[in-house]
Amino acid sequence: MKRRLISAAILISVMILLLRFDYYLAKPEVWGKAGIILSLLALFLTSLAASEFISLWKANFVEAEKPINGRDVTSPKRNLPATWLVTSCAVAMTLLASLPAFLFRIDGPGTVQGTELTAELVPLSSLAVQYSLWGLVLAMGLTFGYEMWRFDGNDETAGVVTDRLARATLIYVYLTALFGFVIPHRWIEGSNGMGLIAIIGMITTIKLADSFALFSGMMFGTIKLAPRLSPKKTVQGAMGSFLGATLGMAIVFWVVAPAVFGLTVNKPWWWFVLYVFLITTAGILGDLAESLLKRDAKCKDSSSWIPGLGGILDVLDSLVLACPISYALWCLG
Repeated sequence: MKRRLISAAILISVMILLLRFDYYLAKPEVWGKAGIILSLLALFLTSLAASEFISLWKANFVEAEKPINGRDVTSPKRNLPATWLVTSCAVAMTLLASLPAFLFRIDGPGTVQGTELTAELVPLSSLAVQYSLWGLVLAMGLTFGYEMWRFDGNDETAGVVTDRLARATLIYVYLTALFGFVIPHRWIEGSNGMGLIAIIGMITTIKLADSFALFSGMMFGTIKLAPRLSPKKTVQGAMGSFLGATLGMAIVFWVVAPAVFGLTVNKPWWWFVLYVFLITTAGILGDLAESLLKRDAKCKDSSSWIPGLGGILDVLDSLVLACPISYALWCLG
């Protein structure tokens, strides 16, 4: 627990410093480009997460392959896509999603300089989502192209190519749901401050929900939530997560936004209720989804890069489904 708290404190401190620097660079008098630091961070994390996926599968990959043309094919890792291919495609995908950060200036609500597009015609955040989806198509196209180039029907076991393509596609879709939607948050309402509040609010809501779930489960947990996926998660912990999420949302939207950024989050009361419920639920499901992948791979953690917390996927799992929902809610409001 001590290592877990220390690692969490370091990660939170680094994240605050990076977002603060991103906010500084986005000021009109400095550079006017929002999301530069966030995009660079996303590119770094994408490369780590993509390679972590492959390593997770490699750990205990065992599969009996059928002989082909009388020859015994016993290479168990033939079903795994190449790490360099998946990592390169994933980075290219995230880079495309990050293009607005490098191309456009943001000089206040409703204005985007450096292009004829305005926030009223094509919101910069929506443009980023479009780029993200094109990035997903690009990554899948490159992967299919590589598999077609290397294909030799005489050397492949039935279904191996499809298995590699399916695993690579899962990685791309997973990372698009995460970085392809968290990056567009940076340009919510065409505002430097509000974009930052949208990101900080989502992360704080999710992580306080996780923390409250952990301590509520330790203190009061008796009913298992999903014992086959995550034996330590309990229904009482899940209930506590909604309390933590409410606290996190309230601190960021009603204290940090006006006190630090001089902003008011003008949303109806039902929007805040819906935000807490959907973001928390998505966080729980995202956590369980990653647990499913780890259980299937017979691994406790996705890696051991972060002491006490596991790997990159272990830290980001609860954000995967929450990012698209959070973005949709900001667009809805």
